[in-house]
Formats: sequence, C-alpha cells, structure tokens
Amino acid sequence: MYALFDTLEQYLAKNHEINTALGYPDGKGTERYATEVPMLTAIGKYAMQILPHVERFFADCVVVESVEYPEIEVTDETY
Repeated sequence: MYALFDTLEQYLAKNHEINTALGYPDGKGTERYATEVPMLTAIGKYAMQILPHVERFFADCVVVESVEYPEIEVTDETY
C-alpha cells in the first residue's frame, strides 16, 4: 500500500512525523522512514510506501494499493 500526497511539503511532514515517533535516526543505521527526495508518480502525486509497523500514521491519507511511475527514457551515450 502507498499513501499519496499532493505536495512535497505534505510528504516531508508525514515522513518527519513518522521519524519523530519512531526515533529516527536511531544510531543503528536507520536514518529515516522514507526517502527525502521522492519521485512523482504518473498522476503527479508523491507516494510513500506503507509498511505494516507504521500503518497507524496514515489514517488521514489517501491510500492506494499500487502506484505507477512515468517511464524514464534512457539514452546510450557510449562513444
């Protein structure tokens, strides 16, 4: 499952909320719950994966089963 956010600020606020509640960074190698630079989905939203141990933090969010990202064009610049 994934939570969708309209703005980067909303995404970062949720990540901060979870990090604070879980005590990240924890000194054991976990710096944060989710990346600080998320990709935009194909529908122009920011998505955060919802793992079972943090489901309680997403009651106020739009939740979907899956997300799609736009295809990234890769060019071969080998000379």
